[in-house]
Amino acid sequence: MKKSTKLFLFVLTFAVELLAQVINWNATNITIKTETELREFAALSNNGMHFFGQTLTLANDIELKNGEWTPICEFDDESDYNIGFYGTFDGNNKIISEVYINQPHKSEQGLFGYNQGTIKNLGVVVDIKGKQNVAGLAALNGGAIENCYALGTVVGMEEHATVGGLVGLNWITINSCYAEVNVSGINEVGGLAGLNSSDGTITNSYATGNVTGTGTDIGGLVGWNDNNIKNCYAVGKVIGGGGLVGWNSIGCTIENCYALEDFDNEFIEYDNGTSSGGQRTSEELKQQSAYNNWNFVTTWAIDPTKNNGFPYLRIFDDNMTSIANNFTVKRNNSASFAGIKNGEINLNLKAGNYTAELYNLQGRLITKTDINATTGVNATGIKTDNLSKGMFILNLKQAGISILKHKVRI
Repeated sequence: MKKSTKLFLFVLTFAVELLAQVINWNATNITIKTETELREFAALSNNGMHFFGQTLTLANDIELKNGEWTPICEFDDESDYNIGFYGTFDGNNKIISEVYINQPHKSEQGLFGYNQGTIKNLGVVVDIKGKQNVAGLAALNGGAIENCYALGTVVGMEEHATVGGLVGLNWITINSCYAEVNVSGINEVGGLAGLNSSDGTITNSYATGNVTGTGTDIGGLVGWNDNNIKNCYAVGKVIGGGGLVGWNSIGCTIENCYALEDFDNEFIEYDNGTSSGGQRTSEELKQQSAYNNWNFVTTWAIDPTKNNGFPYLRIFDDNMTSIANNFTVKRNNSASFAGIKNGEINLNLKAGNYTAELYNLQGRLITKTDINATTGVNATGIKTDNLSKGMFILNLKQAGISILKHKVRI
């Protein structure tokens, strides 16, 4: 009798726990705790749910371990504008990492495809390739994005790709955001946003990634500006366009904005509106006095030990998640991944002796090598052209201690 009672209680407890995991997606307030729940949210959004008047809040940092990501509200070329996210997505100062998309023939690629609501307090780490309207956070933004950031790589393949580190096409607001994203495309390419349209505003934001475009309207912050930008800066290298903005349209205002001095680029390549600020040297942009009428009391801060000495947003100083901090530490550590060049894994290292190991996802050691490194980018000797395509784990050790683990997609 006692055994039967215990078994009944166990089954009842297990059933209650299972029921507790089921989300009521029609509720006014929804908490997302796992990758499975986040993917379910994306699937529902692509099946016609708009989440009007609903708030979805992240409870945890989420790493997308289970394959390629399908954008939330993946607006496509054949759809009408009825699709879109209309609720509030509150990242709760958490981060969604490993957002991987490789869809060179599909448009509107990002964590969100089409936002018509509010996205706030969220960080993303991305590796995204798409056709056109491609970005780290939202491919199309017809709502509000605030207190958000993106790290990683974004690539647009179409001629008029509209590619941005944070947003592809913005026609409402971006406020207090940044992108540390290497962005590349053809036309309308920007470190933060590809195109800021006639109803779009961008304030108190910055971009630090490198931007490459082979066509027109290329900028460190925005490719094409069709409205207003205020109190922003860009310090990444720009290849193919302007230092801050590639094109500023007639009657549009760029106010108190700054870009890193580069004699290969104009501050704004084609400026048909009005602008204030301009290009400065790296050392000048690390001085608070360089920024006219910026709020360094409640909005901005500047510290030689943070953000490479450039201004940063106070909201992120207080609320960076553990993963975001670890990501920063890895980049500033003695080792970081430097890409695959000529079929060989490269690492950015400080001088010293290291051991690099490459594992498959099942944990089997594929190869290992010792590295006597000089400071800078070092070829590891680990060849990739003889490996099957897929994901591998690179483990770097120094003095027998693991100092860097990095997922390598081949």
